[in-house]
Amino acid sequence: MLSRVSRPYFALPRAAAATAAATAAVSAAPAPAPRVSPSAAAAAKTVRDVYGWAYVNPRAVRFWDRDICVATILWFYHKRLQREVKKELPAGAKVLQASNVYGSYVRNLANHLGPLGTLDMIDCTPIQVERAKLKLAGLPQASARLADAAEPGGNPPYDAAVSYFLLHEIPEPQKRRVVNALLQSVKKDGGKVVFIDYHKMWRIHPLRYLMHLVWWALEPFARELTRHEVWHYADQPDKYEWRKKTLFMGLYQKTVATAHL
Repeated sequence: MLSRVSRPYFALPRAAAATAAATAAVSAAPAPAPRVSPSAAAAAKTVRDVYGWAYVNPRAVRFWDRDICVATILWFYHKRLQREVKKELPAGAKVLQASNVYGSYVRNLANHLGPLGTLDMIDCTPIQVERAKLKLAGLPQASARLADAAEPGGNPPYDAAVSYFLLHEIPEPQKRRVVNALLQSVKKDGGKVVFIDYHKMWRIHPLRYLMHLVWWALEPFARELTRHEVWHYADQPDKYEWRKKTLFMGLYQKTVATAHL
């Protein structure tokens, strides 16, 4: 008789333990990965295939993501180029940043916008989003998320969008998609898109042949920007006022599109 009563008595702890284990397993299960659009997946594949050595490999990311590396790559024009961006963006603006940028750029930009501003930074590769989140820690006005610049989503319209050395890293058809997506993401009257990128150098530029060698070896999509203006990629360029400024004997450009009704 004791044995019959004992079976359910001893079974209760085992059942409770099993239930607790199942609950713990569910709690410990990893959160579902964020949904990635086909566009973002295709963009990420391009990054992996062409720029994996710089933007995907964890060791490479840790090495390159420093101001000294950015300064060297940009011939120590990085601070000047950042100032050119800030000139176009007032404090308190709501800004879409179309990709992560190595060094302190994204944090500097968030600080420039101030606590009343908003910086929505996107990138198509998870490792770059995580790097940006680390840089933006402690700045409630800034965030980083996974998205493709050709389908930025988010919470438009923005006061401004910024493409900082992004266009030279994407193929020709993607350039068109990104330019038009950024133009459509800003306010229809007074919204602004700032493009900082490479440009056609002066013929007497001392780095002309070296830069073409670098582009040929490492940046296969960069030379397209020496043949076309940024507005060449816009489907409706007449809806925007365009202005361009070149720096360092034409090696760099700041092209700004301002929407008007």
